[in-house]
Amino acid sequence: MKPISLKIKGIKNYQIEQFIDFESLASEGVFGICGKTGSGKSAIMESIIIALFGDLPSGRGYNYEIVNLTDKQADIEFVFSLNKDGQQKKYLIERQLKTQTENRMSAQIFDITNQKISLASGLRDVKNYVIDLLKLNEKDFTQCVILEQGQYDKFVTADASERKKMIGNIFSLNKYGDELNNKVLDYRREYQGKADGLKSFLQSFGEIDKAMIDEKRKIYQDYEMRFEEILKQIEQADQQLKELEKLYQEYQDYQNLQSQIKRAQDNKKVLEKKINELKQDYTQKAAQAQQTKNLSQKKEQLKSYIDTLNDNHQNQKKIKSLIEQKAQKAQEYIKIKSDISHINKNLQKARYDQEQYTKRINADLETLHNLVKIRLTLDEKLAVNLVNKFSEYSQDVQKYVDLNKELKELTQSIKDDSEKLDGFYKLQADIIKNQNEYKKTLEQLEKEYARFIEHNAKALISYQVKIGDKCPICDNVITRLPEDFEIVGLEDITAQIDNWKKAYYDITQTQASQAQDINNTQKAIKEKQEKAKKLQDEIKKLKLNDSCIQTKKQFETVKNNCLDLLEKITKAQNDIREQKALLEKNELLLEKIEQEGKKLAQEIEELQDNLKKILGSYADFDQALKNSNEQYKKLEAQIEELTKAERAADKALNEARTDLVKIQTELKGFQDRIALLSPRPITQEQIQNARQRKTELDEAQKKLSQNLGELKGEIARLEQDLIKYNEAKKEIAKVQKKLDIINQLHKLTTSNKLMEFMAEEYIEEFTYTASEYLNLLTMGQFELVYDNSFLIKDHFCGGQLRKVNTVSGGEMFLVSLSLAISISRALSLRSGAAAVEFLFIDEGFGTLDSDLIDTVMDALEKLKDSFIIGLISHRAELQQRLPKKLYVERTSKGSIISYQ
Repeated sequence: MKPISLKIKGIKNYQIEQFIDFESLASEGVFGICGKTGSGKSAIMESIIIALFGDLPSGRGYNYEIVNLTDKQADIEFVFSLNKDGQQKKYLIERQLKTQTENRMSAQIFDITNQKISLASGLRDVKNYVIDLLKLNEKDFTQCVILEQGQYDKFVTADASERKKMIGNIFSLNKYGDELNNKVLDYRREYQGKADGLKSFLQSFGEIDKAMIDEKRKIYQDYEMRFEEILKQIEQADQQLKELEKLYQEYQDYQNLQSQIKRAQDNKKVLEKKINELKQDYTQKAAQAQQTKNLSQKKEQLKSYIDTLNDNHQNQKKIKSLIEQKAQKAQEYIKIKSDISHINKNLQKARYDQEQYTKRINADLETLHNLVKIRLTLDEKLAVNLVNKFSEYSQDVQKYVDLNKELKELTQSIKDDSEKLDGFYKLQADIIKNQNEYKKTLEQLEKEYARFIEHNAKALISYQVKIGDKCPICDNVITRLPEDFEIVGLEDITAQIDNWKKAYYDITQTQASQAQDINNTQKAIKEKQEKAKKLQDEIKKLKLNDSCIQTKKQFETVKNNCLDLLEKITKAQNDIREQKALLEKNELLLEKIEQEGKKLAQEIEELQDNLKKILGSYADFDQALKNSNEQYKKLEAQIEELTKAERAADKALNEARTDLVKIQTELKGFQDRIALLSPRPITQEQIQNARQRKTELDEAQKKLSQNLGELKGEIARLEQDLIKYNEAKKEIAKVQKKLDIINQLHKLTTSNKLMEFMAEEYIEEFTYTASEYLNLLTMGQFELVYDNSFLIKDHFCGGQLRKVNTVSGGEMFLVSLSLAISISRALSLRSGAAAVEFLFIDEGFGTLDSDLIDTVMDALEKLKDSFIIGLISHRAELQQRLPKKLYVERTSKGSIISYQ
């Protein structure tokens, strides 16, 4: 967050509207708000706080008290910028205040990034919107932005208990003292009540255990055994009743069978008479059957003759088809013969081309051999000339070669050094990148450390809050309970911070060493480049004969020409071999085709002779087949009539025999059943007694089943009670466990031990950050250490530790300033607030001499890259060091603002 402008009127002594341009004032990073005591310098900061929150922090009075009594109304317009969701936005807040007697105020906030858009209006809505935007209330914002030096001087020199109390006030840690202890006591009473209620619930079950249920189950099993026994008796009674009913029915059947036997015997006599008549008729039919048999034999002979004729007919068709196939092959042969004639013509032409090509190749080879001989003669002469010319220029050539070799080695060395330098540059870039990443990691670990502090605080109170209570951290109403927290140890993250800090120091040293290597390599490259230039000048001075070099090139050209000619000869020989192989293959194929054509012509001639013979006898064969088929149909009709008559007679005889066998079987069955049936009669009274016995057993089974159901329900109820009993015991164990934790928390919160622990953690946290600021402000001389009191580690004196009250006034100011900035950052990190990028340092310079003021200003200028710093002071020496100043002067018309 950065302030852009402030417009005020009616605030304290500001009767006339005044405009402050913070963008212009902050262009140099540090600016001054100067003026005499009581001129209205502090009113500027108070106006910013009221514009944002509508109230002043506790201890600074009421907002209506800063309204000018003459005007009875104050107007404030504050413009600021903020990075939200990765975008820089501008906001405008307008507020109007009245005196207490008027008691009327208004407020509005706008987004003016692109155009003026209203975001909220009304005192409460605007305040809530700003708090949600900045994640800071008026107290925390004031402590983050306004650093009052006197307050932190006391903090440095105070004893341990007083220092923890001051930290408790700054970070609102009082909620971890008596307030938290009272909540712990309330929770202990609540959980003790739950434990007592559960114990009373257990007593309501009386004596209940698994053994009682097992006894009931044993009784249930006895009932089941009796139930099974009754079921068996019912089954036996039912079986006895069925047997009696069966015997009674059999006795009735016995009397019926006697009459059925008599009727069966009469039917037997009738069937025997009918069978005799059918036998006589069957004899006549047998004679006719013999005639049918003779006709059938004749039919089979005729059928065999017809099959023979049909086979001959099929053979004729096959021969005809074969002749047609051979005729088709003959046509193919004629076509192949035509193709052979064409191939012969091509073959003759190919042979002629081969002979011509061979003659041409041989002529080329002869020419080539002659050229090679001539070339070899010329090359020998050329080689002799080259040797003579090389000997003439040997000394210059040798020197030329040596200089070129040395130049080449030197050029390669320069190239290697350049690559090495590129590697150094890349390594330097990686080191700088890692250095930035280490710095970011350190910042993230510091934020994580602050988050763990808050997490541990939540863990300590996670058992004491309930829905509807106010959160002791953020002061909001709790609407849901979080999951259980566990206290996180801070040793690991503290060790990580130390390790990353050491790594950051090591990589800084590596960067310095790498810079030295780069400088040395650059010097070496420059020296080698100068030497290379000298070598090039010497080479230019050498007057080598260009003809020597040209002669060498001619020698290489002759050599290459010879190689080309040899390659052409080899290729021509390969072409000749391929053409010969192709001609031989075509001749073999032509010979094979001629042999197959002769064989096919012979086969066609034989088949044509056979076809003439077969066609001559085909007409006679067709007429004989037609006559035989007519005769076969007549015999088949006559055989079918005789066969039907024989089947009818045979069927009637078989049916009569079957009926006779059936009647004989029934008669025998009746006789066997009569033999098995008991002639003893069964009465209705015996059957009635058996039925009564079964009814009594059914009633006993029904009653026993009812008892089983009741006992089963009782067992189920006892089992459910036992489950509830065990669950209640488990719940008591859980409640007791929480009671034990609450008792431990009670011990922890007694006598403000937790608050002191939290204060100690906060002190160690921001001491680490303050030490970094102090190290920066003192150019690495001082480091701030906390060991139940503040110590200064002086690196210029071998790391000696000194008490903080032994340092000079200026050094004490730097220590206090480092702590003030660190505490401001810690407040911002704790609430997750938007980054506040400006600070107002209010007074604290009155006791400093001129030398100390120079030290202070040097230190503040080192912080201007991180913060916009506004110094509020009336000291002239300090004002002279400030690049830009805002003067507040009190006049008869009120306080007036001017710039310098």
